[in-house]
Amino acid sequence: METESDTNTKLLDEVFPHLGEIILQRILEHSPELIANALGIPVHDLRGIHRQIPLAFPKTEIIFDGFSTLDLGVHLSDGSLFPIEAKLGFTGLARASMNTKLASCSISGHQSECRVLGKIPAVLNRNFDEKLREKIANDRLHGWLGGHWLPITEAWATIARDHVIASWTNYPPAFNGKHRTISLNQLCSKFGKMKFNQVVSELFANIDYYDRWIGS
Repeated sequence: METESDTNTKLLDEVFPHLGEIILQRILEHSPELIANALGIPVHDLRGIHRQIPLAFPKTEIIFDGFSTLDLGVHLSDGSLFPIEAKLGFTGLARASMNTKLASCSISGHQSECRVLGKIPAVLNRNFDEKLREKIANDRLHGWLGGHWLPITEAWATIARDHVIASWTNYPPAFNGKHRTISLNQLCSKFGKMKFNQVVSELFANIDYYDRWIGS
C-alpha cells in the first residue's frame, strides 16, 4: 500500500524537473562563485545569471520560435553571454538521445517567414546545414537581455546529473570541442543542503495557493 510519503515523493519527482532552472538560477545568484569556478573564470567577471533568454541572428532575416530560448545565460563583464543548457532529468539523456538533439539545424519551410529549425543544443554546438550557414553568413548568435542583443559565446555548457555525465565518458554525444559539462550534484553539494532547502522554500513562500488554483 502506497504511503503518504511515497505519494509526496512521486509528486516532487514530477515537479522538480520543471522548477530546476529557477532553482539553479537562485542558487547561482546566492553563490556566483560556484558557476565561476565551474567555468574557470574569475567571479568578478560575472554580472548576473539569467533564465529563458530569447535568441536571434540580429543581422539576418531569420528568426527563432518563441520556445527557442537559453535555459540559463551567464552575463559576463565583456558584455557577452555564456549559454548553459540545463538537462536535469534522470533519463532520456543517453548518447543517442543527445545526438538527436544535436542534429544539424536547417531553415524551415514556412512560406511567410524564415525560421531556424533545430534544437537548442544543436544551435549552441553551431551545427548548421549549408543553407543555414549561407543565410547566417557572418552574423553571430545573440541573446536578448535588458533591452539589448548580447553576443553569445562559442563556448557553452550542459548542467547534468553525475550519472548522466558518467554515461557520456565512454560514449560521449557529438559535442564540439567548446562544450563542457557541469555536475548538478557538485553544484548543489557545494551550495549545501540547508541553503538548498531554504532556496526552494523561499520560492513557495507568501503564495496564496487557493487563489492561484481557483483563479479568483
